[in-house]
Amino acid sequence: MINRLQQYCFRWNLVLNKDKSKIMVFRKGGRLSRNEKWYYGEDPIQIVNEYKYLGVTFTPTLSLSKHFSSKLTSARYGINSLWRKFIGSEDVPLSTKWQVFETVSRTTITYAGQVWGYQRREDVECFNRFFMKRMFGLPQNTPNYILYLESGRDIMWLQTLKMHFKYILKALALPDHRYPKILTSLVVQSNSGWCSEWKQLFNQFNEGWVDPITQPDRWGMTCDNIIDKIRRNVLGTWWEKASNSQFHQIYYTLRTDNAVMKDYLNDSNKRRMINIIFRARGSLLPLNFRVDRGENSYICSLCNSQEIEDIYHFIGKCKVLSEYRVKCS
Repeated sequence: MINRLQQYCFRWNLVLNKDKSKIMVFRKGGRLSRNEKWYYGEDPIQIVNEYKYLGVTFTPTLSLSKHFSSKLTSARYGINSLWRKFIGSEDVPLSTKWQVFETVSRTTITYAGQVWGYQRREDVECFNRFFMKRMFGLPQNTPNYILYLESGRDIMWLQTLKMHFKYILKALALPDHRYPKILTSLVVQSNSGWCSEWKQLFNQFNEGWVDPITQPDRWGMTCDNIIDKIRRNVLGTWWEKASNSQFHQIYYTLRTDNAVMKDYLNDSNKRRMINIIFRARGSLLPLNFRVDRGENSYICSLCNSQEIEDIYHFIGKCKVLSEYRVKCS
């Protein structure tokens, strides 16, 4: 194939860009054999350990770690560059910030999610939480369950799962001679890769396996149902953690009919107001009763009541703060 490419370029007076022409040998590990050498004419072609193709960084072991590292760096740089005048601004509406995140930052970090989206990537979830904490001005030790329940946001995995199975349906709808459909069919027949992972999800949520080749529409509907079940399962896990919390007990008592999107998270409130309410509801104010302090340091340092300085005491009981307290009915 390389020789034919050379003959073609010679015939039509074309010049190959050798700086972009590399070879990668996909393998589980170990050294290359002596005969694994390639030449373009008399010039050797460089063998590399990583190569970016169509925006995805590949490695010999097919690990996507370097790809995600690159995308995370780009996404974080984008957030930091927009921080002062946009994301951290008091004048930009909350909905606009979400829209920019979804169209720019989320698109960057979930790039090629059609291929890897069936995998739950913790580095992708960390970036999602990183953005929410910065946007709401929350401490780094904010519990994940409070972050997701209060904001009403889904984990990234639910979005990439949907991206993935929709791409599979699109590939299966192609004519039989198209390469994407041939590869997709081979993965299903060999029960490898994403097919094996989806089968595990089907079994986990008591769904009978549906062959995506012979019943693509039914397979897609079942995948949608599984995503809804995962969403409810994750939500239930968050509430369970909230009910068992030691340092954020008040949050569980504030829920109303399991509603997660709160009224104050809207465009009419400034970022500072949202931050204060969010911290108060989640017991995230820097009080003495917190996880990084010992029991002897829990006592309120303002009054002489010898009570624990938690959010309930700080807002509703501390006598020193009584003159600042607004009585609400």
